[in-house]
Amino acid sequence: MAHFLWGNMGDQHKFHLAKWGLVSRKKDFGGLGIPNIRDYNMALLASWGKRSFRNNSGDSKNVIAYKYDVTCPNIFWTKTKFGSPFWKSVSWALQASRNFYHWKIGNGANISLWHDVWAGECSLKVRFWKLFEICNQQECAVAQVWDGVTLRLTFRRCVDHSGISDWGMLINHIKNYPLCDSLDTPVWDLESKGIYSVKSFYKCINLGGVVSPFGDSLWKTLCPQKIHVFLCLCLYNKSLTRDNVAKRKTIEDKSCLFCSEDESIQHLFFECVNSNMI
Repeated sequence: MAHFLWGNMGDQHKFHLAKWGLVSRKKDFGGLGIPNIRDYNMALLASWGKRSFRNNSGDSKNVIAYKYDVTCPNIFWTKTKFGSPFWKSVSWALQASRNFYHWKIGNGANISLWHDVWAGECSLKVRFWKLFEICNQQECAVAQVWDGVTLRLTFRRCVDHSGISDWGMLINHIKNYPLCDSLDTPVWDLESKGIYSVKSFYKCINLGGVVSPFGDSLWKTLCPQKIHVFLCLCLYNKSLTRDNVAKRKTIEDKSCLFCSEDESIQHLFFECVNSNMI
């Protein structure tokens, strides 16, 4: 794909002007907007989590439920040691997407007590790490150890004074989230409706934590597509000015063809007296 994008086909050599991270970044975030197939694949595979939460049953859902233990306590925590390549790929995507779910508790049968976010803004594992570290029931569902009154957990060693204090805080904390007869409901944090979408997850993956200060304003300019791409490359200092060509060890002389100064994007478009007259 990179060779095709930059025209590096056959015997004709062309420079790859930008890294794939910039090329595949969405235009909203200041990139070229070429879809990242790997990220799209992850977002599509993660939609299996959405399918498993539907009340209606289908053939694919029944086959997966039969072959893999997707109720331990939910599909996000399924073991993949003996799974097929397909299921390992699905689990790979689900492990990434589960960080953006929180749960509305019902009967507690499908919520991991320690790992899932269901009581507050973070998991109990994070909030009460010292208790989790010595707990024997680290992979249990809420309903297996909590009935709304008594929390049935055991520990590998005696709990010290700070642990006893944490235990009391844990009990008081989860009492604020009572059990009921309805099913547990996962809520997708990246959509206002709380329902998973491939678009929202892909956008989250594609962001990468860095947002261009220009956003997509560059692409809203009324000019040909080639000019858009050229301006984007100039913005990130990726255009083939002589200083950038010299970095690739193709030439040694970085001097501007119009004057004796080193040629850079800043110099060529803003500082060079001769080029500004053209």
